[in-house]
Amino acid sequence: MKLYNKKLSGLEQLHREKVLLRYRRRQTNVGDLNPLTEVGKTKVTPAAQEGLLGFAMQMAGANSKVEMAMALGKPLLKMIRKRGRSKKAQLRAYEEETKPSRVKNLVKGLVITFIIGKAVQMSLRYVGMYRRRKALEGKRP
Repeated sequence: MKLYNKKLSGLEQLHREKVLLRYRRRQTNVGDLNPLTEVGKTKVTPAAQEGLLGFAMQMAGANSKVEMAMALGKPLLKMIRKRGRSKKAQLRAYEEETKPSRVKNLVKGLVITFIIGKAVQMSLRYVGMYRRRKALEGKRP
């Protein structure tokens, strides 16, 4: 299978041929065979590319559907990222507001432990009183 019609005998000739082809392509204003290499190559300053005006300029200057899709894609991706960040920030703020402090958790644990301990203590007293009452009733004739 032949990829190139010229016979090149070395790397130096291959390099010269590459430079020559690049020079010819620049002189004739013919783009590369890959149309994606030409996408986004505008002479607009980066400051002018930002915002609504830059979006409108890119949409107006789009020559193909690929360029139009790229012009639409950049603002959409920025908007999606910004919304995702703001939702995450809101969620973090809500969690921090509702998350009790360590001291509050400690006090709550102590109170619950005290209440459970008192309930067990009262239950054991009641069981003891019940057993004594039954024992006294059993001794009475």
